Amino acid sequence: MDTLSLVFLTGITLLTVLVMTSEAHNKICLDRYCSDKKPYCTPVGCVFHCPKGTFYNDSDCVIHCGDMFIDNRTCVLLCPNTSHLVQEQIVVQGLQFYKYKICKNVCPLHMFELNDMCLDTCPDNKGYVHRGKCIAECPNTSPYHMNIFSNNRIVAIECISSCSSGTPFLKSGYCVSVCNKTEVVFEGKCSQRCPGELNHLNLQSCIAVGKCKNEWPEQVYCSSTCPENYYSFNKTCTSKCPVEMNKIFNAKCISACPRSHPYHVMLWKSVSEKLYSCTDKCPVKTNVATLECVTYCDKGAITFKDKCVESCPQNTYLSSKTNDEKICVEVCPTFAYKDKCVDTCPKFFINKTCVDSCPSFYKTLYKKSCEVSCPVNTCLTMDGVNCTDDCSFNVETGKLVCVCPEHFPYKRKNSSGSFCVSHCENHEVLDEDRCINVTECNRPVLSQGQCLDECPLGYFYMSYDYTKEINKTDANFEENIYKYTDDNLRDDPCELVQNVYFGVFFFGFSSLFYGVVYYFHVSTKRVTCLLHLKKRLKHWRVVKEQS
Repeated sequence: MDTLSLVFLTGITLLTVLVMTSEAHNKICLDRYCSDKKPYCTPVGCVFHCPKGTFYNDSDCVIHCGDMFIDNRTCVLLCPNTSHLVQEQIVVQGLQFYKYKICKNVCPLHMFELNDMCLDTCPDNKGYVHRGKCIAECPNTSPYHMNIFSNNRIVAIECISSCSSGTPFLKSGYCVSVCNKTEVVFEGKCSQRCPGELNHLNLQSCIAVGKCKNEWPEQVYCSSTCPENYYSFNKTCTSKCPVEMNKIFNAKCISACPRSHPYHVMLWKSVSEKLYSCTDKCPVKTNVATLECVTYCDKGAITFKDKCVESCPQNTYLSSKTNDEKICVEVCPTFAYKDKCVDTCPKFFINKTCVDSCPSFYKTLYKKSCEVSCPVNTCLTMDGVNCTDDCSFNVETGKLVCVCPEHFPYKRKNSSGSFCVSHCENHEVLDEDRCINVTECNRPVLSQGQCLDECPLGYFYMSYDYTKEINKTDANFEENIYKYTDDNLRDDPCELVQNVYFGVFFFGFSSLFYGVVYYFHVSTKRVTCLLHLKKRLKHWRVVKEQS
C-alpha cells in the first residue's frame, strides 16, 4: 500500500471516530461552561471559532446540520430571503454520506434554478435554460439553442438571442461551432447548398469580402460577391474568365453585355486573352461597330459625339481637329460646304453655309455673305452690290457712305469713327482720301501735304533720308519704314521736271566753261616751262663744249 492510500485511510478512521464520539464529547461542554473568549463547544473542548469543515449550530461546532439548511456555515431552519436558493451537495464523512442543503443568493456557475433549487441538470419537462432558470420552452426573444455540457454530457439547452463567436453558425435552431462537411454556410446558417447564383468561397476569400472572421473554421461559405479582381463563374470566384465569356457584369463572367450596359471597356489583355467590363456609357469614345470603349478611333474612322462611326449621320458635317482627327459636327465652326466643314467658301455663303449663288431676295454681299441689306455699321460701295466696313459718316445726310460727297471729300478718323470733312488740319496730311496725322505717314514720299508712294507725274524725287530720325539699332527697326514730324511738312523732295532739266543744263554748261578756261590756263603755263627748259639745255651744252 502506498503512502497516499495510507493517509487517506487514516483520515477516514479519524473522522469516523470523531463522529461516533461526538455526543459523548459534547458532554464536556455541558459539564463545563464555555467562556466568551472561547464561546463554541467541540468534542475536545471550547474554541474561539469552529474549525474549518464544521458548522455553527447555536454554540456548538458540528460536522453536519442534519435536516437543517446551511447559511454561511451556520445551521438554520429556513434559508433567509437574501439567500433563498438551495444547493444540495452530497458529502462523504468517514463512512457516512451526508446531504448538505446550502443557502445561495444565486446559483453557482453551471447550475440552474428551478423552484428555488440549484440543479446540476434540468428535468426533461423543463430542459431549456434561460437567464439561469430551467424552463419548458425558449422565449421568442431568445429562439436559438446551444447545448450545455458537463463531463461530456448534455445537461441543459441554453436559450440565446444570437449565436456567439465560439458557436457562430445556426443549425436546426442550435448554435454550432462548425457545419457538417457536406453543408455550406449561408447567412450564418448551415445549409445544404448556396441558393440562386451565390458563389462558393473558402475562408480566406470570405474574409477578403468582409463576411467571415479569422477564427472561423475552414468550410464553404456562400457569398454574392467575390474578392477584388475575382469574378463569378459557375458559382466559383476566378481571376480569369473563359475566352468565350470574357465580359464582366456585376462581377460575373458573361458572354455578352446586357442591353442596360451594352458597351465594354478593356480591363487587361495578354497575347491570347482580353477581359472587358460592361458599362452603360463609355468614359472616352465608343466604337459603334464593336460597342467597345476606346481612347482613340481607329485610323480612317470618324468621331461623332464620342462615337467612332464610318460616316457622318444625316444633318451633320465632316470636320477635322488640329491633330488630323476627323469628327462629325452639327454646326461647323467655320463654313459648311457639301457635308463638310471648310475654312472658306469658294463663292458665297448664307449663315455659314456655302452657296454657288445668292437667292434673288438677297440684294447685297458683305465679305461673301449674302445679305438682304448691308449690315449695321457698313455701307454700300459704288457698284451697288458689295457692302464694306470702310465707311464714313456724312454729317449732311446722317448716314454712313463709302465715298464722301464733293464738298466734304476727305475722311478723318477719331475715337468715334470716320467722318467726311472738307479739308485736312495743319498737322495732317492726305493719305489717298483720308486725313491722317503726319506722324502716321509711313510712305516714302511726303510732298505738298500728301503721303505718297512716289512723286506726282511731272516731278522728280530728290532723295531725302526720312529714316534718319529712327534709331536703327532698335530691335523693332525695319528697313523702308519712314517717320515724319511736323517739321518735315516744310520739306518737299519732289521737284518739277523743268527745274531739274534747267539745273542739269546750267551745271553742265558751267562745268564745260570752267573746263575750257582751266585747260587754256594749264596749256600756257606748260609752253613757258618748255621754253625755259630748252634754254637751260642749250646753255648746258655750251658749257660742256668749252670745257
